[in-house]
Amino acid sequence: MPGDNKLKMISRKRHLNFPKSFRNVIIPGLLVVGSLLTTWEARGAWIPVGDASAPDGAGYVQITPPQNNQVGAVWLDVPLDLSLNFDMTLLVNLGDRDANGADGFSIVFQNDPRGTAAIGDNAAGGEWVGMHNIIPALAIELDTYQNGSRGDPGCDHLGINEFTGPASVPDHSGAAPVCATSSSANIEDGLDHVVRLVWDSSAPLLTVYFDGQQVLTYAKDIRSILGGGNNAYFGVVGSTGGAFNDQRFKAIIPTSEILVTNTVAPTAVDPGDLVTYSVTIQNISTSTAFANEFEDLLPAGFTYVTGSASGLTSVDPSIVGQALTWGDNWLIAPGSTATLVFQATASVTPGIYFNNITARGTNFADASTGNTAMVTVGSDLSTSTKGVVDLNGGDLEPGDTLQYTVTLVETAGRLATGVSLVDDLQTDLANPSLVSPLPAGAVDNSTPAQVNLTNLTVPASGNLNIVFQVTVMAGTTHGTAIDNTANIVNGAGLGANPVAPTLTVVNPAFPITGSKPLYMHDNFDLSRLAITAPQTELRINGGQDVTWTLNPSATLPITIDGGAGTIPVTMWIRGGRRRIATLTLTSSAGVIGTLGPLNINANNYGTAPATFNIPITNAGALVDISSLQLNVDNVSARRNRRIRIQPYFNGIPSRVDLESLTVIRVESVLFYDAPYPGGSVITSTAGGGTVYARAVVSDPFGSFDISSAALTMTTPSGTAVVTSAPMTEVAADANGPRKIYELAYPSPPAAWPTPTENGSWTVRVTAEEGTEGLVRHTRMSTLQVGSSPDILLVMSVQSHSDPINGTANPFSLPGAAMTYTVAASNHGGPGLISDTIVITDPIPPNTAFCLDDLGQPWGPVAFMENMPPSGLSLDPANDVTFSMDGGNNFNLTIADLVPDATGCDPRITHLRVHPKGTIAGVNGAGVPGFTILFRAQVR
Repeated sequence: MPGDNKLKMISRKRHLNFPKSFRNVIIPGLLVVGSLLTTWEARGAWIPVGDASAPDGAGYVQITPPQNNQVGAVWLDVPLDLSLNFDMTLLVNLGDRDANGADGFSIVFQNDPRGTAAIGDNAAGGEWVGMHNIIPALAIELDTYQNGSRGDPGCDHLGINEFTGPASVPDHSGAAPVCATSSSANIEDGLDHVVRLVWDSSAPLLTVYFDGQQVLTYAKDIRSILGGGNNAYFGVVGSTGGAFNDQRFKAIIPTSEILVTNTVAPTAVDPGDLVTYSVTIQNISTSTAFANEFEDLLPAGFTYVTGSASGLTSVDPSIVGQALTWGDNWLIAPGSTATLVFQATASVTPGIYFNNITARGTNFADASTGNTAMVTVGSDLSTSTKGVVDLNGGDLEPGDTLQYTVTLVETAGRLATGVSLVDDLQTDLANPSLVSPLPAGAVDNSTPAQVNLTNLTVPASGNLNIVFQVTVMAGTTHGTAIDNTANIVNGAGLGANPVAPTLTVVNPAFPITGSKPLYMHDNFDLSRLAITAPQTELRINGGQDVTWTLNPSATLPITIDGGAGTIPVTMWIRGGRRRIATLTLTSSAGVIGTLGPLNINANNYGTAPATFNIPITNAGALVDISSLQLNVDNVSARRNRRIRIQPYFNGIPSRVDLESLTVIRVESVLFYDAPYPGGSVITSTAGGGTVYARAVVSDPFGSFDISSAALTMTTPSGTAVVTSAPMTEVAADANGPRKIYELAYPSPPAAWPTPTENGSWTVRVTAEEGTEGLVRHTRMSTLQVGSSPDILLVMSVQSHSDPINGTANPFSLPGAAMTYTVAASNHGGPGLISDTIVITDPIPPNTAFCLDDLGQPWGPVAFMENMPPSGLSLDPANDVTFSMDGGNNFNLTIADLVPDATGCDPRITHLRVHPKGTIAGVNGAGVPGFTILFRAQVR
């Protein structure tokens, strides 16, 4: 069938030796190449005569037992048609007695009146090699005894004898005798030797080979020797005289190989309509295929139409349930094809149905089409899809708005009416609102917990988009999975349950605990660098003031928590009588607050520093600030009324204690397939390899204030495989806010647990700031762990239309449009890296790529999600490319195609489809996948 993209499927092998039973033995290695089919049977029976025996368990036929004066013959009960060419191979074993062995046997074509009862005798002590009195006949002798009276050479030899009447003798009238082998005079060596006979009826020419070497030719028409008819009996005869041997042979059947394809027309029908299946059997070997059975498994609810069979047979099959079985004997010549055509009535139940036919025979492995010849009964919405977008971008957080798009796709070319769509929202979603306009006649029955639309209409071979929005409820906990499935009910055809990709709620971070001390150094730096030893005491004369300034300035905006109403300043300060001071805290946004006047009356520092709570009088000065200053003003009346401040005393530093809302922060936790600075981001892994967890940590006061990061990893069952493991600092901003930490899992000597738990593994990274151990931040992320993807591709082809029949029962004629379907299904785990699936398909020989519009938005290459969906997406304008140079360069897009008068672009040699995203793995809903469709025209 020109243009077919055939998928060969082999189910099981068959042994080709003869069975133990005598009857129903396979023909011995007959290769017919003259015609497609013949009338003679592909099965027959060896009929033993005289001292010959039936085939043994290994398939060997004994012509003579190892005794004196034996005569045996074995005939195939089915005559051969000598008008047909053949290529026949026998294994022969002439025994192991050399000096006292005799006499050999003959391979015979005969039309003796006795037919399959014909037998010779051991006249002249067996020197006739079993052929005496079998007339007319042509015999290829394998003679192991040298009879000088017959002109035998001094070696075991082969010759050809013609026996046309009573006067005929074995004098090699057909071909002079030649030694069987040049390497030895003896073939009575107990070994199997190979005899091959090749007959070309048109020449005519019979060629004889022994152990792979040509030894004899016979350039006469065998039929003229046998009386002129086409049919002749075939067999082996032998004899012994005073010497003997155990003489045996075994027929070898050349194996063949066939391809079976199955198409159906039409491919979309109404319930109960008629469909026609066309089965093509192609012999792709150099040997004739002997077929004896075709078994077709009709889809459920389909019924065979009596009297509809044609092609190989017009006989109705035997029917058991949905199994149709045709049994007979057919020959399919090398390189040729045969067809079997039959009809069936479709099921009355809407659905997608497949047909599977298996060819069986005696010299080829069973060949099955698998589930092909797809028929859609009713309209088909089964490839409908559902997608989701977080309109807020970034991580999905409580309060975000999700927009779901349900695309109802009709692929059977039939109008779908009265369709309903019901989408139950999980409790974490609220406020559904329809964004897309409803088509005319549709009814919106939605509630706060459900999107419910009825009486929808989807155009034939078209689609309908339903778009609605929902809000993620406030308070939704971190790690909550947001799943959503639409239930599409199509009363007159196939519905669907498209599933949107799962989204996971990520709260920004776990709460930060502790405060942010700023230390008052003697150089008037207000800094996160801790003071750990005494510094110079600072003296402030009356009428003077000093200011501590944040150094370095914040590298990110800071917001201070003003909920307490005050900001505490703890410092070692002393003065004496009549020492008065005021404290003022100022930010880059203005004065935060002032405390004072304060009496600083202590003459010494005492045992503990004093704490002053500066009231917050300007909350606006707490937000998004970059700098901070603490001013201490000695407002005493006289200059000599000095105030002293010690930055560090009794092991305690002076400081400003901030309660900040923007302190250390774990900004992200991602996973990579290689160590820093390399690698690509991954969201899943099959386990067994190394995964690199990488965390970015920031601190508004500078990267120097980030002291460490630790990681904890738990399996879906809650087992901790890593607990508070220190991460390695791999990068830091010299004058910026960030550090990058990394940890490889598993890190030796650790290893992946056996067995590895599949599912969402939880990773928590906690970063510490400074040296106080007061402030830390934790962020959680998830890593999908599971087996690697295992993608199966199944390709099939259907006739879409032809120039004679149109789309009604089309055939694969020149000018026919063929629809090619590539179905991909993932039987393994989810994809590890995005955008890595690429399908390249050569355009079949003798066809041209068609620019048929397969429906919006696809154009000539359609991408359909299976159930459950793959999770991939395709932009046909950018993700589908074409090659004109045999697949070397894919530099054309759909926009670059140039149709000829038939709407096809014959320049195209290859098609490449590159869907985006990571493919989903096997899950509770089944095996995810997608389907690609395109068309090509038979030239």
